[in-house]
Amino acid sequence: MRAENFRAEKFMVTGTMGCIGAWVLRNLVREGVPVVGTDLAGDPVRPRLLLTPAELDQVTFAQLDVTDLKAVQALVEKEGITHIIHLAGLQVPFCRANPSLGAQVNVVGTVNLFEAARHHQGQVQGLAYASSLAVLGPPDLYPKKPVGDDVQLHPDTLYGVYKQANEHTARIYWQDWGVGSVGLRPY
Repeated sequence: MRAENFRAEKFMVTGTMGCIGAWVLRNLVREGVPVVGTDLAGDPVRPRLLLTPAELDQVTFAQLDVTDLKAVQALVEKEGITHIIHLAGLQVPFCRANPSLGAQVNVVGTVNLFEAARHHQGQVQGLAYASSLAVLGPPDLYPKKPVGDDVQLHPDTLYGVYKQANEHTARIYWQDWGVGSVGLRPY
């Protein structure tokens, strides 16, 4: 795709200081897409490893706590965000160490992004979020490979439970309010 295809679009990526977030940010910048990179951390350590100084200058960085609904909605409105790529989250060891914080970031944070998309439906045209293979159970529960998207889920970590909740949240936002989304289970 070329930059001219994105003139009226503006992407917001949450979790840009993480590995996947930094790469998504890099790819969007190299496509010429206007992008707001957000994270709780303020220093773009990982993006600095992947983007040139000139590319970094093309990014609007904003410190954002996804657990703060008002802040999420305000940023979406202020920046005119048309597409959200939600990658912010706490992984297995952090969820195990602090389950309440894990639920706040991984579940409430995701709900907040869906709420921002719902309340700005004329503006936000796309929402993608990261789920995880942690929604599945142990490999022996899935003898048929590749594992289908419709298999029964048996998460065995809180992180997996939180990501399963996000998949169901996405379904209900579509069912009740017509908020479409794409959820990916990176492996």
